[in-house]
Amino acid sequence: MVNKLLDARKTPIIVGGTNYYIESLLWQVLVNNKVENDQLLYELDKKVARDSPASQTLSVSEDEGESARHYETTGSASRADCTPRRCSITQDSLADVPSSLLHQRLRDVDPLMADRLHPQNRRKIIRSLQVFEQHGIPHSQIIAEQRAGVGGSSLGGPLRFSNTCLIWLKCDQKVLDSRLDERVDDMMERGLLKELTEFHEQYNRERLKENQLPNYTKGIWQSIGFKEFHRYLILPDVKRNSEEAQVLIKEGVEQLKQVTRKYSRKQVKWIRNRFLRRPDRQVPPVYMLDATDLSAWETVVSKLAAEVVEAFMEGKEPSVSPLPLEDALSNEETTFYCESCNKVFVGQIQWESKFTGSFLNMVGEAKSCSIMIILNSEGLKDLTYLLDKYKIQPFSLK
Repeated sequence: MVNKLLDARKTPIIVGGTNYYIESLLWQVLVNNKVENDQLLYELDKKVARDSPASQTLSVSEDEGESARHYETTGSASRADCTPRRCSITQDSLADVPSSLLHQRLRDVDPLMADRLHPQNRRKIIRSLQVFEQHGIPHSQIIAEQRAGVGGSSLGGPLRFSNTCLIWLKCDQKVLDSRLDERVDDMMERGLLKELTEFHEQYNRERLKENQLPNYTKGIWQSIGFKEFHRYLILPDVKRNSEEAQVLIKEGVEQLKQVTRKYSRKQVKWIRNRFLRRPDRQVPPVYMLDATDLSAWETVVSKLAAEVVEAFMEGKEPSVSPLPLEDALSNEETTFYCESCNKVFVGQIQWESKFTGSFLNMVGEAKSCSIMIILNSEGLKDLTYLLDKYKIQPFSLK
């Protein structure tokens, strides 16, 4: 659509959209699908080309009871040994496959990507497996090729459209929180619950026709607005007007408000991290306009936005300056495992926050200890690095 508008010498104006939509629209970061339905694993009646990497399949066997179920990987990842085989696990039955097994499968075929993803990040693990199954090469290799191209960066390929400008309507967070709460109340008054209920009923009618079990673990059921009312939606009809239902509705409204406020903070953080803290990336100018005071909208938002766009199209400098770049964000793309707390941390920032947060609080409260030794299973190398970086003096109290 954007290309059609540009070919017709019209200027596309795009408003809103999720973070990932905006990023995929502006930069060449997508990996094209080679099949229409994103099929991950194949059934016997699906013809698998002999040069497909799908010969490494997942098989399931059961012994006595659910606790005895175990999964194993069979076959070879070698493209030279690829023959059509029956896969007992298909895209429609992934709910039965533990995330740990899927992560191990990913580690077998794409260890670099496996190191970047949390073992429980099921959606991204499955996506990387899909890419491997469809393209025959690791997802990490495709990303590396994007980054190595002309105009590429640590986040992927170059800009799709070189002549682009961005207008960011920023709002004081407390004011935004209040607006978001009011938005949820307005959605409820305009029939959100009725819409969710009708959609849920339609979903059940369709799945029963196909003789399928309900699956609320993926797709739209995981989006904001559905998860919060799930317990209400699965109530039988006879309980829809009960006291229990009213309690669940009230809880759903509060949860929806909370998760929406949290998501707004995540969006602001994403904008700064992806647009302002990536000096190696081709980033269009970002103009921030203050939308906190709606009574001043005409002067501080509407007129300034029109001026920015007009100046941009004429190749001039507007009176509003674009936001400057901030300190570069350094976040090594790997996972770290802490044996002492049995947790996986994704990225250097999250790993270091473990030390600068609870770890440093422990240091600050060490006066109550009879003795403190700053050494644990994270290892001396990590400890020495962090002590040096954050100017912490190793000590013991006696």
